[in-house]
Amino acid sequence: MSASEIVRGLTFGVVSDWATTLGLIFGGCCSNALSLEHLTRSHPHSGSLITFAQFVLISLHGLPKFVVFAPRAHPPPSSPSARPPWWRRLSPSLLLPVRVPRLRARRTPLAPYLAQVALFYGVSLLNNAAFAYAIPMPVHIVFRSGGLVVSMLMGWLLAGKRYNVTQVLSVLLVTAGVVLTTLSASTPTRDKSASPSASASEGAADPGVGDMLASERWRYATGIALLTLALVLSGLLGIAQDWTYARYVRGPSTARESKDGHASAQSNGRANGHANGHMDAHANGAVKKRAEEPSGSVEPWQESMFYLHFLSLPMFLFVRHDLAAQARALRASPPLHLALPLPASLAASLSRALTLYPPIGLSRPILDIDSS
Repeated sequence: MSASEIVRGLTFGVVSDWATTLGLIFGGCCSNALSLEHLTRSHPHSGSLITFAQFVLISLHGLPKFVVFAPRAHPPPSSPSARPPWWRRLSPSLLLPVRVPRLRARRTPLAPYLAQVALFYGVSLLNNAAFAYAIPMPVHIVFRSGGLVVSMLMGWLLAGKRYNVTQVLSVLLVTAGVVLTTLSASTPTRDKSASPSASASEGAADPGVGDMLASERWRYATGIALLTLALVLSGLLGIAQDWTYARYVRGPSTARESKDGHASAQSNGRANGHANGHMDAHANGAVKKRAEEPSGSVEPWQESMFYLHFLSLPMFLFVRHDLAAQARALRASPPLHLALPLPASLAASLSRALTLYPPIGLSRPILDIDSS
C-alpha cells in the first residue's frame, strides 16, 4: 500500500468521523432544541405531555434489549411418588414450547432504582414545566449548566469528595456565566428596546403597565425557581447513581475478580512459580467474570436509562388529567406548515406519511408540507 493510499484512507476516516459527529449534533441536538422551542412557544403548558412522550419512547426503544423469552419453568413435584399432571405426561412432540416474556437479569436490584426513579421523574417534570413561565430556550439550556456547582457542593457535603483549586475556579466561572445569562433575560421583551428611565417613567405613568411588568418578572422568577429545584434534585440523583454504580457495578465485580485471582495465584504459584500463578489468576478471574454475566448483556448505562424511564411510567397516573388536557389542546391546534423545496407529488406523499391517526386522537395531518 502506497503512502498516498494511506493518507487518503486516514483523511476519509477523519472526515467521516467529523461528518457523523456534526450530523448528530446539528441534525439531532439542534433540531430537537428548535422543535422543542416551537412547541413550547405555541403550547407553553405541554411540559407534562412532552415528558411522558419522552419516557414512553425511550422505554419502547429499550424493551427489545431487556425483555427475553424464556421457557416456562415447571415447579418440581411435591414428592417423588407424586404423578405429574396429565398435560405434562403427553408426548413431547404434541406440546409446543411455551416461552414467557420476562425482564433480563439485572446488574443492579430494583430497590436502588426506586429513589433514582422518583428523583429523575421530578427533575424531568420540573425542567419541562418551567417553559410555562416564559423561560427562553437559550436560558433553559444554559441554566442547566449550573448543575456543576450543585453537584460539587453535594459531592463535598454528602459524599466527602475533595476538589482542587482549578476545578473550583472553573465551576465558579461557569456559574458566573449562568447567573449573568439568567439576569439578562429577566427583563421583559417589551422593555429591552426602551431605556431603564423610560420604562420606569412609563410604569409610573400607567400603573397597569407597572403591574404587568412586575407580574412578568415574578413569573420568570418562578420558572427560575423550578429550574433551581430541578438542579438540586439532579445533584441528589447524581449522588445516588454514583453510590449505586460503585456498589453494584464497579465494586463487586472488582472485588470478586481480585478474590478469585488471589486464590488461583496461590494454588498455581506453588507448582508453576509466582509468574505463572499470577498470570493464571487473572485468566481464571476473567473467565469466571464472563461466565457470571448473562448472555447478551447490555452496558450499565443502558440498563440505568431503561429502568429510570420504564419504572417512572406508572407515576404519570398522578398527572393523567393534565396529560389529557394537553393532548386535547394539541389536537385542536392548526397544522404545522413547512416550506420545503420538494416536488408536489413527493410533498403530498410525505404529508400522507407523516399523518397520525387514532388511537392517539389526531384525526388530521399534524404536518402540512408545502412544495416550493
